[in-house]
Amino acid sequence: FISVGACVDLDLGMGSRTIPDGKITASSEQSVSTPAKNGRLNFTSGSSWCAGTSDTNPYLQIDLQTLHIICAVSTQGNSQADQWVKNYTLQLSTNGITWTDYMEFSGQVK
Repeated sequence: FISVGACVDLDLGMGSRTIPDGKITASSEQSVSTPAKNGRLNFTSGSSWCAGTSDTNPYLQIDLQTLHIICAVSTQGNSQADQWVKNYTLQLSTNGITWTDYMEFSGQVK
């Protein structure tokens, strides 16, 4: 039994690859060897998504294709280089046009 609105430890598809590569997009890519699809969790060792060096508002966008309750977000850096995310915000959209910051029940933006 799971109550409505309960958090369940569930891979939404980034690590397991059930989210297709085409549903992962980014604001920019540093090179052809650092595409958005490399932003997957546990992707090939030494690979990662890297935003372009002149991108002042980089983002990685994942289309989950259906509504989900998000309980946690996992990130990791490039295992072969000194590259990782230090800060991020989570935004939500149902249409890909209008975006809203994710907030905890306390009202704190996450």
